Amino acid sequence: MELIQLIDGDCLYKEFLDQGKQGLQHIGIYVENVQQSVDDFEKMLIKSIQTGRAVRHLFAYMDTKDFFGLKIELLELVRRKRKY
Repeated sequence: MELIQLIDGDCLYKEFLDQGKQGLQHIGIYVENVQQSVDDFEKMLIKSIQTGRAVRHLFAYMDTKDFFGLKIELLELVRRKRKY
């Protein structure tokens, strides 16, 4: 479970709170390939609303709110290259 505390700035989490909502904002799902998964969602007319890279993950938030009542975050684990 990921707990998020909004500090400052505009983001998906601030938008959620500004709408007076509380609770579950998104659910994360690990996938083998984020870009392929985004392409699959877009074929179903579900758009990506934010993408990026964290320390060890690629991620994409999909606009599934109208379907599931929350957003889906697709996550791909990026393996670190070993230093020899």
